[in-house]
Amino acid sequence: MDHIIPKGKYRYILLVLMIFLLTVPVSARTYGDRFADVPADAWYHGYVSAAYEMGIIDGTDETHYQPDGYVTLAECIKLASCIHQLRTEGEVSLTNGTEIWYETYVQYALDNGILEVPFDDYTTPADRAQTVVIFAAVLPEDEPVINPPGTLGFRDVTDETAWYYGDVYRMYGCGIMVGDDTYRFCPDEPILRSEMAAVTVRMLDGDTRVTRPITAPAQVECAVLMYHNFAEQPADYTVTPMTFRSHLRALKEAGYESISFRELILYTEGKIPLPEKCVLLTSDDGYSGVLDIALPLLREFDMQMSVAVIGNLIGTGADGSLPHFTMDDIKKADGEGRIEVISHSWGLHTNGSYLDGAVNLAMTEADYTAYLAADRDKLLAAVGADFPMAEKVFVYPFGKYSAASEAWLASVGCKVSVTVDRGISHISVGDSLYLLKRIPAEWYTTGEALLRNMK
Repeated sequence: MDHIIPKGKYRYILLVLMIFLLTVPVSARTYGDRFADVPADAWYHGYVSAAYEMGIIDGTDETHYQPDGYVTLAECIKLASCIHQLRTEGEVSLTNGTEIWYETYVQYALDNGILEVPFDDYTTPADRAQTVVIFAAVLPEDEPVINPPGTLGFRDVTDETAWYYGDVYRMYGCGIMVGDDTYRFCPDEPILRSEMAAVTVRMLDGDTRVTRPITAPAQVECAVLMYHNFAEQPADYTVTPMTFRSHLRALKEAGYESISFRELILYTEGKIPLPEKCVLLTSDDGYSGVLDIALPLLREFDMQMSVAVIGNLIGTGADGSLPHFTMDDIKKADGEGRIEVISHSWGLHTNGSYLDGAVNLAMTEADYTAYLAADRDKLLAAVGADFPMAEKVFVYPFGKYSAASEAWLASVGCKVSVTVDRGISHISVGDSLYLLKRIPAEWYTTGEALLRNMK
């Protein structure tokens, strides 16, 4: 087991690493606002300056650092391997390989448990999940913890079976990788050169580590917006790209942050924080316009949307009716997971005289619950296991509901029911998420008008 190096001895580590990495005397390696693209007021300025003076990371040229550039897996592994060898042996003897420059660092990482298995391609950008796992393997087991574990976690790291889960919270606990200001870790995003400078400096200098407790407001304001289709020409229940853009821009400028139903459920269960001003974008029916028009704009404004699909309309539209996407369409178009699929029933929009949406008109209680159960089973089978929130969130067809429908949803483990009743919600930990109200976002509603409607 590696020993803990007290903070007072971190300077010795830095000196040894500089001697290894630099080809010029340490005294000549001063930053002096070298990089024009690293503003003095940028959060990463101090880390880039320190990393440069340590000789850890150079610029892309003499005057540019490219803080938003990516770090390859090979570069990530080299840094981790050098830090590991320095910690365990007191010096760094690793050098570049003769045929492939990074082969010696990869072999060292494999031999010393920094990597469990080889990667297929070391020249690709490292993502934040890969980075946290690689660097966590370098930490001594008894590294000091400055962010003690609590009941709340990152909004996007909640699956305890995820391969990176434990290492995320270990590195967070040590104050090395602490997520963003909205309590997201962003495991699938590439790690940037600015972030890598911070990670490496924090690994080597305990004085630079960050204390950032994960806290949640006692109550959040959540506006659930209701859309349907998106197309180039406006129509009833159809919003144009220009209008949707104005909505997203207005929401961003007003300080609203887009969340999902998954996050809302976890917040009420006391597992993650949420921003005080939340907006939940919903779209009913599952039209292809969500993927063709809304999704690119969601990416542009870093937002997400929950789409309530009608099971018996999935993939339809070849007959000239409005097209609806398939589950494969979503998987191909939405690699980032911005679209959350929820239930709008399999076929409760067309029930004849015995049901009005999910409201019982003329059935026995037994027949009613059996009918709803069969409809739910068909919907979940059509959606598939890749979209688990379809089991947890139900959007009432036509907005029609009753005490009986609410009781049945609760009996099958549904966590959320959504209406077309107008209003916003103020939600606290432990609150019920049944009968959520919504604000309609129409084709004629400007961004400014949308904000007024949300008051």
